Amino acid sequence: MVSAPSGRIVLHDGRLVLYRRDRSPFVYYDIKLPGQPRIRKSTEKTTMKEGTVVGEERYQEAVVKTRFNIPLRDLSVREIARRWIADINDDPDMSERRLKDIQQVLDTAILPYFGGMPITGITDKAMADYRKWRKKANAERSEYMVYELDGQVVTKRRPAAQLKPVKDTTINRQLEALRGLFKWARIAGLMERHQVPEINTVNTDENTVAWFSLDEYKTLRRVAWRRALRAKQFDERYSRRLQHLFIVIAISSGLRITEAARLTWGDIEPQRSRVLIWARGKGKRRQVVPMPWIKVYLERLRILTEITTGVKVRSEDKVFPVTAESIGRAFGKVVREADLETNPEGEKRVPGSLRHSAISWLILYREFDPYRVAMWAGTTTKMIEEHYGRKLQPQMLLRKKQDRVKPVIAMTAQQVIADRLRRGEPIELKYD
Repeated sequence: MVSAPSGRIVLHDGRLVLYRRDRSPFVYYDIKLPGQPRIRKSTEKTTMKEGTVVGEERYQEAVVKTRFNIPLRDLSVREIARRWIADINDDPDMSERRLKDIQQVLDTAILPYFGGMPITGITDKAMADYRKWRKKANAERSEYMVYELDGQVVTKRRPAAQLKPVKDTTINRQLEALRGLFKWARIAGLMERHQVPEINTVNTDENTVAWFSLDEYKTLRRVAWRRALRAKQFDERYSRRLQHLFIVIAISSGLRITEAARLTWGDIEPQRSRVLIWARGKGKRRQVVPMPWIKVYLERLRILTEITTGVKVRSEDKVFPVTAESIGRAFGKVVREADLETNPEGEKRVPGSLRHSAISWLILYREFDPYRVAMWAGTTTKMIEEHYGRKLQPQMLLRKKQDRVKPVIAMTAQQVIADRLRRGEPIELKYD
């Protein structure tokens, strides 16, 4: 340790310097490691002794970060976004449309507010303030747009939709991109889990996903099959049969549309009387135990694919060799022909309605508790209670005795044990 004049302390051969500033009661530290940017911050301590302890801790943290190639300074949200986009651009499961949507959300809604902030400096208060800022962003826009086109300045009235207040549903969708950004930064080691702020979405009626009753589902299947029989072209017949099988498989497994689009034949694990599915989509990889009859339809899909392509399917081949966008477009054609585009309340039906229906049937017809349904669907009990159970229409209860659903729900061995422990029932412990 070298004590310099005017209250400066030099440590570690000059790589750590503690000093005071005029008009400030605190002690500051200055860290300069070889090949790294200089870091100057306050220790928030008033005595040199306490400041030295804090300075030493920050110096050791900087040494460890340098050893593991972790940036000493917190990167800005804009820099993190640039790295994230570059990484997901190489993801084979990422469609061009999805990538374009994420980039647009970042450029228009996220980076204008958070771009200059350090990734670890976004607090819960900043998230709450962001929603307020976003809701009034359009109101502060000019009524006219001025831009240059072919060397001439053009003045044009802005579309009325761009001047309306931003809806909560739009903000919720944009926050999903921000949530993905934080997740990537955490996995990349650029921030800790406790540094991720809480991202709350507003529950709105527009978020409601319309589901199918059992009678409506039978109509949907019937129409999808008839469309396949009417097809004259070979490719058209294959795509329509694929859509019919997708409807049955999706509603029998509760898969999300992204999970179905990414599903490969290697993710399907055959069992004696059923199959297990390893789904990859929202969040981490999860095990799905679908209804037993799905095994028949998966076998039909495998035979259909092999006949169409002329080769046997491989483990890395996709079960549904189409994108999530293609699934959505084909599904829209089926529901339009079946006159099931919306439910009686005017809520639009989308491919996610199949998953919503599977979960709703377990609650409505089988009366399973939210905990058990959440385990089967790979979601939280809060989501089941708020987004599914609460949305069931009271008039649908009148059809409960008319419709029938098979009293089957599959659970893994781990889920059975967890369910028994939650209910206080004894379990058998095995030791190796």
